[in-house]
Amino acid sequence: MSFMPDNNELPPLVPEMVRSLGLLKASHEFYADIVGALRDNIAKNGDPDIPQMVMRFNKALTEFAPRDREIRQLLNQFDA
Repeated sequence: MSFMPDNNELPPLVPEMVRSLGLLKASHEFYADIVGALRDNIAKNGDPDIPQMVMRFNKALTEFAPRDREIRQLLNQFDA
């Protein structure tokens, strides 16, 4: 009998770690959305599609807002 989890199985994590990992993933996805909005809306000649870029920024910010509130609450637990 082995006490090590299978390679496909994550070890048990405390709820705070699971929450933190979820917020970390959301932050990474937010960054990727912002970079994607820039990459996808600047033509090869350098001309930006400002309206489309702003719409993508707004979508990224709106989707990330709840995660930002969670991050602030988590950080507030450790502020002196």
